[in-house]
Amino acid sequence: MRFFLSFGRATVLGGTLLALAMSGCSGAQSNPSPAAQTEADADRALEKAQEANTVEAFEAVMKRFPDTDASGRARIGVARLSAELALVAVGRGDWEEARMLASRAVELGDPIIAQSAKGTLEQVDRADARDAAERVQGTLGKDASLQGCTKAVSIVGQTLGDSPSAQLARDLRKATLQPISGCMQSAIEAAKANDDYAPVRKALASEDAKRAYGEDTQFALLTSLNDAVVAAMAERTAKDMAAGRWKEAFATFDAWAVDGKAGPQQVEAAKQRARDAITTELLAKGKKALGSRTAEPVLADVQRALELFKGMNVSPDLERMRDHLTAWLECSKLRCLSEAKPKPMFSFGATSLHPTTSSSAAATSSGSDW
Repeated sequence: MRFFLSFGRATVLGGTLLALAMSGCSGAQSNPSPAAQTEADADRALEKAQEANTVEAFEAVMKRFPDTDASGRARIGVARLSAELALVAVGRGDWEEARMLASRAVELGDPIIAQSAKGTLEQVDRADARDAAERVQGTLGKDASLQGCTKAVSIVGQTLGDSPSAQLARDLRKATLQPISGCMQSAIEAAKANDDYAPVRKALASEDAKRAYGEDTQFALLTSLNDAVVAAMAERTAKDMAAGRWKEAFATFDAWAVDGKAGPQQVEAAKQRARDAITTELLAKGKKALGSRTAEPVLADVQRALELFKGMNVSPDLERMRDHLTAWLECSKLRCLSEAKPKPMFSFGATSLHPTTSSSAAATSSGSDW
């Protein structure tokens, strides 16, 4: 019995020891994976950032743990604080700061935060448009010359920036487009007095003008300027054109380009306008000169014009007129006589027809006898 009991104790004791050994083996903790450890560290860092509740603290979490769940929650924290700080900036009238913060909130935040920040941006847009319009009005009220107009255009262009919201562009142009367009048109008219078009062109071609006017209005103003410059060049060369001093007129056009009074497109337009006027005049003179003794001086003018027009598109009619006048002058040296205008006549029966190249060649019949 003792043996049994002893054996039983040994068995029980052995079982207890075995159970304890097995329990110790099954309770051993394995080391966490690197990813799990990173997530845990990020969570602890996020808790500290939430306690600090600053943009800098949340940004530190985003920078240190970029690919973790905590980083995403930190981003939402930055968006929330940015939206709140944007409202504070609105309260003190710092529109630039408010726009920057609200834009960041829209970019980083969840839909609810983004919607709230968009409302702030709309408020900033209205305030920016109102403030810029008041400054434009004040600037033009003091100085409506080109200098004042350029300042007003700069105010609008810089307020809009490179990528304005649709609301800001709409509200600001609605309030300022008419006055800044009017002052620029007045500057174009004022430049006619002394042909001082270069400053106007510079102002209209600026980046601020492109933003302030928009593509359509800027194009319309540039077209008005181009027309004024071309008309001025035509007026300044009218006497040379009337006297046939075409080369001198073209030299004047080139001089305007050198002086900056006209741009390349305007000079080209002036030359084309002069070319067309000269061509029309010479074609009319050439028609009258054909068959007369005045053909030689007209031909000289045609040749002079064609030489001047080198590099330009030339009317084929003018080149044909040169050839006709040349042929007529050659013919007149041989005492050619212009033929009378042919008259239609009836011919009964077969009519002998001779080739036009040789009247002595064998004749052919025009047809059967009637």
